[in-house]
Amino acid sequence: MMPDALRGEIKEMETVKEVIISRGPWPEMKRDEAFEILFEDGSDNPYVLHIGKEQIDRLPAKTDDGKKIVFAI
Repeated sequence: MMPDALRGEIKEMETVKEVIISRGPWPEMKRDEAFEILFEDGSDNPYVLHIGKEQIDRLPAKTDDGKKIVFAI
Protein backbone atom coordinates (compact mmCIF):
# COMPACT_ATOMS: atom_id res chain seq x y z
CA MET A 1 0.00 0.00 0.00
CA MET A 2 1.46 3.29 -1.11
CA PRO A 3 0.02 6.71 -0.33
CA ASP A 4 -0.96 8.63 -3.46
CA ALA A 5 1.65 11.28 -2.65
CA LEU A 6 4.43 8.66 -2.94
CA ARG A 7 3.26 6.69 -5.99
CA GLY A 8 5.84 8.46 -8.17
CA GLU A 9 8.59 7.09 -5.92
CA ILE A 10 7.95 3.51 -7.04
CA LYS A 11 10.32 4.01 -10.01
CA GLU A 12 13.12 4.73 -7.50
CA MET A 13 12.36 1.49 -5.67
CA GLU A 14 12.28 -0.71 -8.78
CA THR A 15 16.09 -0.69 -9.18
CA VAL A 16 16.57 -2.29 -5.77
CA LYS A 17 18.91 -5.25 -5.27
CA GLU A 18 18.03 -5.71 -1.62
CA VAL A 19 16.08 -3.94 1.12
CA ILE A 20 17.76 -3.31 4.47
CA ILE A 21 15.45 -2.59 7.40
CA SER A 22 17.03 -1.05 10.51
CA ARG A 23 15.34 -0.39 13.82
CA GLY A 24 16.41 2.11 16.45
CA PRO A 25 16.10 5.66 17.76
CA TRP A 26 15.38 8.58 15.43
CA PRO A 27 16.77 11.53 17.40
CA GLU A 28 16.03 14.13 14.69
CA MET A 29 12.32 13.44 15.12
CA LYS A 30 12.59 12.89 18.90
CA ARG A 31 11.48 9.26 18.61
CA ASP A 32 12.79 6.45 20.77
CA GLU A 33 12.01 3.86 18.12
CA ALA A 34 11.67 4.07 14.36
CA PHE A 35 12.55 2.16 11.20
CA GLU A 36 14.78 2.95 8.26
CA ILE A 37 13.94 1.11 5.05
CA LEU A 38 16.87 1.39 2.66
CA PHE A 39 16.42 0.27 -0.94
CA GLU A 40 19.98 -0.74 -1.82
CA ASP A 41 20.59 -0.38 -5.54
CA GLY A 42 24.38 -0.09 -5.53
CA SER A 43 24.30 3.68 -6.03
CA ASP A 44 25.81 6.37 -3.81
CA ASN A 45 22.32 7.65 -3.03
CA PRO A 46 19.86 4.77 -2.51
CA TYR A 47 16.17 5.46 -1.87
CA VAL A 48 15.38 5.44 1.84
CA LEU A 49 12.25 5.80 3.98
CA HIS A 50 12.10 6.63 7.68
CA ILE A 51 8.94 5.71 9.56
CA GLY A 52 7.80 5.70 13.17
CA LYS A 53 6.82 2.40 14.75
CA GLU A 54 3.21 3.60 14.95
CA GLN A 55 3.10 3.47 11.14
CA ILE A 56 3.37 -0.32 11.05
CA ASP A 57 0.83 -2.88 12.21
CA ARG A 58 3.26 -5.15 14.10
CA LEU A 59 6.90 -5.22 15.08
CA PRO A 60 9.25 -7.84 13.63
CA ALA A 61 9.95 -10.74 15.97
CA LYS A 62 13.40 -10.83 17.59
CA THR A 63 13.83 -14.27 16.01
CA ASP A 64 13.69 -12.56 12.59
CA ASP A 65 16.81 -10.46 13.25
CA GLY A 66 19.34 -11.05 10.48
CA LYS A 67 16.99 -13.24 8.44
CA LYS A 68 16.13 -12.59 4.82
CA ILE A 69 12.48 -11.71 4.32
CA VAL A 70 10.40 -11.05 1.23
CA PHE A 71 9.75 -7.37 0.53
CA ALA A 72 7.22 -6.63 -2.20
CA ILE A 73 6.87 -3.30 -3.99
